Amino acid sequence: MNLIICTLLIFFAQNAACLTNADEALLKNAGILDKKVLLHDDTWGVKPSEIDIDSTQFKGQPKSLINWKNLEHASWLNFNTWRDERSKRDKISNWKLKLRQSTYEEKFGEIIACIGICKVYRGPNEISINASSRLYEGDEVQTLENSSLWFLSSDGSLLRLSAKTSITLNEVNFSKKKSFVSLRLNHGHIKTFRRGSGKFTIKNLSETDTAFYPLKILKANREFFSREEFSKLDHSGRQIYLTKKNLGHFSQYKKLNEYLGESLYFNSVDSELFVVSPNATVKVTNMNLDFFYGVNSNSVIRVKKNMHGFKEEDSRNSQAQLMLRGYGNRELNEIEEGTWYNVDARGKELSETQLGNEFKVLDLLVKRVPTILLAREILIRKKYSYQINGVDTAEELAQKHGYRLWDEEKKKEMSQREKFLFEYTRRVETTNLNSLRKVFEGKPEVFDRSYYEFAFQSYINRLKGRYNNKKLILPELTDTEYYVWVLKYAKK
Repeated sequence: MNLIICTLLIFFAQNAACLTNADEALLKNAGILDKKVLLHDDTWGVKPSEIDIDSTQFKGQPKSLINWKNLEHASWLNFNTWRDERSKRDKISNWKLKLRQSTYEEKFGEIIACIGICKVYRGPNEISINASSRLYEGDEVQTLENSSLWFLSSDGSLLRLSAKTSITLNEVNFSKKKSFVSLRLNHGHIKTFRRGSGKFTIKNLSETDTAFYPLKILKANREFFSREEFSKLDHSGRQIYLTKKNLGHFSQYKKLNEYLGESLYFNSVDSELFVVSPNATVKVTNMNLDFFYGVNSNSVIRVKKNMHGFKEEDSRNSQAQLMLRGYGNRELNEIEEGTWYNVDARGKELSETQLGNEFKVLDLLVKRVPTILLAREILIRKKYSYQINGVDTAEELAQKHGYRLWDEEKKKEMSQREKFLFEYTRRVETTNLNSLRKVFEGKPEVFDRSYYEFAFQSYINRLKGRYNNKKLILPELTDTEYYVWVLKYAKK
């Protein structure tokens, strides 16, 4: 009787504890165990090939693929609905992997600074955004009148939205050969600045686009460097220092050039930007872009390779292509650097154009922005480290950084994606353009001073107040006082 009880206890214990092969052999040699133990292998009756294949989730993505937030309880608990969904999934061996990738929205970037009122529309939600706000694929970003913003894309590019502008962030993709950013310019004006290799000429001149300063990124502001320079001087040196113009400019440019001189992984990766408007599609490779589109109006476009005062040390090839509208039109037009182009409201004609002073004002605003550029370098090293060292595997990019690694070397995935987007957007936007002309029958929206007036006036006012008492005492502030000053005056 005692032997039977012991045998039963051992049997239940070995099943509960899931004995190893060594444990099973020991029991068999002792004559205690006569039947096979169910181990964690195919003897459980479930083959690994019959289990739904899943991949490691992206950083920040939950393991569960159930959309709990928008779940409809009645349909989800319905047996017939479950059976139908289950039968469809059984036909696709990697349905979990595809669902995980298709429902995940990658981080597109983040706001550096906003003046006025900036909003993002995420699904049905309207959210006010400010400095450090994160942007994701699918977001629509909008600036209202007397507003503008700078934001950093996760590929290292900077984007500046003028007032009364709306863009939709479609997708950001990475391979080991290039990065690819796709967005739609719904209306308004944008400037984009890729990250190139080289150095800026150190200029003892005031910064531009000063409506955004100071930034909340403490070590990017020129005032941070003026305090450092001031602290290294003796009493007489400090008195002389305070009489100079543009305090801190030398150290600020020096630090910026140090960052730009570092050998980053992304310095060898092509940077591609794909921008769609209702009447034109533009793809630029390793170049900066100016793009204006007015509702029911024309587009104005220009590409440039470098920013003002930048000495390039970059061997990457640059190119810019433009596609017009029309269901049968598949022609790609090469556009030259530094030339302004006009696309008519119907998206049928491309021509060179001469512009007035309106666009020249926008060039002036971004002529010297070392604080913005330095903020980019700081954020890249803090939050986008894959740009510095690169990644070896798709798992590393997904788990550590939250992005999918596209296979461009063998499958040419990104090239195929670009080819599809050119064709798809041409057809869709041709239809949209026909509808826009019917909906917006009023006066076409043209570029005027309202797109830049507030930012330009703020720049002029800052120039007038550069040498007031509040500015002159900045080099003498302690770390705590400087921090409080930034919190008080930094823009959203």
